[in-house]
Amino acid sequence: MKGVTISIDRIVIDFTDVYWDFFNEFHKRICHFYGVRMTVGDRGFQYRIRINTGEHFMHISYKLVFAPKTRKNTLRIEAYPKSLVYFRHWLEQIRDYANEILLVWCDVAFDIGSATLF
Repeated sequence: MKGVTISIDRIVIDFTDVYWDFFNEFHKRICHFYGVRMTVGDRGFQYRIRINTGEHFMHISYKLVFAPKTRKNTLRIEAYPKSLVYFRHWLEQIRDYANEILLVWCDVAFDIGSATLF
C-alpha cells in the first residue's frame, strides 16, 4: 500500500523491582512539580499518578494490587512517544532505581485515508 503513514500513538513501559522507598519520595516530588495527586485503587495497580500538560501526558502506576507484599514492585508508565523526551528527567530517575526496563505494548496507528492499495 502506497501512501500509508504509520505512527506509534502510545507506549507502555514497565520498570521492574523499584523499591517503595524510592517511589514514595519520587511521587511526592513529581506530584508537587505538576500540581497533581496520587490516587489509590483496588484494581490493577494500587498507586496511580496522571500528568497531563495539554500537549504531553504520562500515567504512572505502581504496585500491582494482586502482587505479594514486598518492598520492590513494578512501576509502569504510559505516554506518547514524544512525551518520553519531555519527561526524560523523571524517567531517568526511575531507570536508575529499576532492575529491568521492559516494553509492555505500544499502539500503532495506520493512516490510510489517501493511500492506494496497489
